[in-house]
Amino acid sequence: MTLLIVDDHQLGAEALATLLRMEGYVVQVAHDGHEALRLLQSGYVPSLIVLDLVMPVMDGRAFRRAQLADPMLADIPVYVFSTLAADEVVAELKAAGGRRKPCPVPLLLADIAELVGMPGDGAGRSRGGGRQGLSG
Repeated sequence: MTLLIVDDHQLGAEALATLLRMEGYVVQVAHDGHEALRLLQSGYVPSLIVLDLVMPVMDGRAFRRAQLADPMLADIPVYVFSTLAADEVVAELKAAGGRRKPCPVPLLLADIAELVGMPGDGAGRSRGGGRQGLSG
């Protein structure tokens, strides 16, 4: 399964990408919405876009509007992972799901696995202690 992380916080985005690669995903990272659109328009089609909302150049809302307006990109599901990911924002953006940062890693991994149809085999998805929350 392929994922696109769109987040301007370089350290957080790379940490999340590394974690997701360890879970078996193929991951690309874009650091703003404009960079993400260029990547998608060049032919990269991820199974899911993990989207932050607060970014320079083109924020997550502007990215999502542009994505939905492009018939070639509109069907790619989006998971909002941002400090602003309230339920009403997720609904407004017609996202497949979302969580507020920071959030416990097992919850984030479970959400992503469910959305892309990846089996939840438990590897790296321990409940409770052991892993810190991911904020970025």
